[in-house]
Amino acid sequence: MLWTQFAPPALGGRTSVLVVNGTSMLPRFRSGDLVVVRRAARYPVGSLAAYHAVPYHAVFFHQIIARQGHRFVFQGITNPAPDPYHPTRQQIVGRFWFMVPGAGRWLAFLRQPLPSALLVVEVTALLTILTNRRRRKQMGQPANDAAGSRAPAAFSPTQAAAATLAAVAVGAAASGVWAFSTPATVQQPDTVSYRQSGRFSYDAATARNVVYPAGRLTSPAPIFSPLVSSVAVRFAYRLTVPQGRVEGGRAGLEAVLSSSNGWTRRWPLAPPLPFHGASATVTGTLNVSGLFATIAQVQSLTKDTTDSYTLSLVPQVQAQAVAGTRLLTPVFHPVLRFFIQPSWLQLTLPASASAGAILHPVASRSVAFPVTVAHTVNLLGHPVPAPFLRVTAPLLAFLTAAGAGLLLRTEARRLQQLGETGRVARQYRGLLVDVDSLPFSPTARSIRVGSIEGLVKLAEQCERMILHARGEEGQHLYFLENVGESYYCILHEDAPPPPVRTVPAPAAETRGAPAAPPVS
Repeated sequence: MLWTQFAPPALGGRTSVLVVNGTSMLPRFRSGDLVVVRRAARYPVGSLAAYHAVPYHAVFFHQIIARQGHRFVFQGITNPAPDPYHPTRQQIVGRFWFMVPGAGRWLAFLRQPLPSALLVVEVTALLTILTNRRRRKQMGQPANDAAGSRAPAAFSPTQAAAATLAAVAVGAAASGVWAFSTPATVQQPDTVSYRQSGRFSYDAATARNVVYPAGRLTSPAPIFSPLVSSVAVRFAYRLTVPQGRVEGGRAGLEAVLSSSNGWTRRWPLAPPLPFHGASATVTGTLNVSGLFATIAQVQSLTKDTTDSYTLSLVPQVQAQAVAGTRLLTPVFHPVLRFFIQPSWLQLTLPASASAGAILHPVASRSVAFPVTVAHTVNLLGHPVPAPFLRVTAPLLAFLTAAGAGLLLRTEARRLQQLGETGRVARQYRGLLVDVDSLPFSPTARSIRVGSIEGLVKLAEQCERMILHARGEEGQHLYFLENVGESYYCILHEDAPPPPVRTVPAPAAETRGAPAAPPVS
């Protein structure tokens, strides 16, 4: 039961661990938080869940806002529009279970090649130390703690530095293997949001009367044909791209007269003209008298006076914006619709909308672009590209490995110069206790061990210290006493290397010409 609750899906469980990356779930979830989700029987609207976005090869953690058939609609808390991809139930990773703030940063750090390699080296070293410790071999009664406790054999500073360089070399080599085994670039979704807004207005000067007491017609008042012959129509447009800049575009205004029987007529009130920047205003004049004259002519020709007519004002806006290296070409075609009565025009208002919402249309949208970026690894909180690691990781591994080898070679030469007894004193100083002399000759009552290494193994197994005393004629005695048994080893102090004697080269002899043989 516990396995199915806490194990990952790859091992037959229901639980998945995610790390939040981004700001779409603020303020509840921040980048670097650790989120745990589990597969559930139900995913109701309003719940938080993670799903696999197939086109982007990524997992998103957002809120379910609706269902469309067998697909779910997700949206980030701070995102202005729903996610473009709608997953099925099989593509949902799991429903939100609990969250650990900030823990994802440490998890993401440990999952990188270099930290994970260093962690493996440290764990391996720790396990090696722990497994090399032996239980005390008791011969009769156990030795007391004071006699049995000892200090471990210490590393020299040179050996410690060499071990550090070796660990760095292993981590660098692991980073290099990762860099060459993974693609240099990856594709990830990059969402760009933008907002389009507009404002319709119309007005006309009229005589002061009961219908228009101010002597002026303004939106959203009805338009009475006997009192108003033409109306000035305006549409103000604005495009907002928080992640980029708006270059401009083209904007115009079109009128559409349509009948309930399907007849339609279009004509421009303002032809499309270019504009620069993020805003534009188009103006046109609606000939109200000509509009009703056209309707009367249609009715006269068709002999049908039962049709109803609708006038629509439709802006034609196409803008251009740049977000990074991506080009956006949003279009905006909101509709301001009037219902035509026999002698007047009335603004059409849906039951769920007000005149202010109709006169001020707003549209927000998010566009997802697959972008190619360098594959990076997070090293100590800094992203490092994989192509950079392909060059530096092998070089760093070589230099650190060479440095470790040079240090070990220097240490070996130093130990060689010290001689065997000096090497023992340096290498096993944590096990040795120097004494002036032994109270008895160990050769009479103890077992002789053939090498100092064997005596050290016995000391480690018995958890005892080794007594060291100088004997006669350059002898060094190493003595180990356990309960009921004792062992010893004898080493001879190395003689200093003989001085190098310089032999002078023989002087060159001057030889004369050979004597001529006697002449008989």
